[in-house]
Amino acid sequence: MIAYAQSSAIPNPVNNLQGVFDMMCLFAAYFIWTIIIICVIMVLVAAFNYMTSGGEPEKLKKARSYLIYSAVGIAIALIATMFPVIVGTAVGYQSAKGQGLTPLCALFGGTG
Repeated sequence: MIAYAQSSAIPNPVNNLQGVFDMMCLFAAYFIWTIIIICVIMVLVAAFNYMTSGGEPEKLKKARSYLIYSAVGIAIALIATMFPVIVGTAVGYQSAKGQGLTPLCALFGGTG
């Protein structure tokens, strides 16, 4: 058992251009879902602040700013989805299928 553990090597997924873009898509997928979850929580907090404001301008202003921040967060998440596509297009990357990166590659963690 120990001899087997010593002889096995951990494969490096980033040893070619395909691996680099796969890692970029995987990172973008984790980033977008994290941002979306945080934005949903912010919308819920904004809704709570709005409902409990009782007409106070300060609480209404706070709820409005939370909604604006969550909208900006969702926009950043959508840009992060397109980041691997933009970089892949800029360097002229072609997948194994002969296509460029698909726009949804970041959502599913794959290319082409």
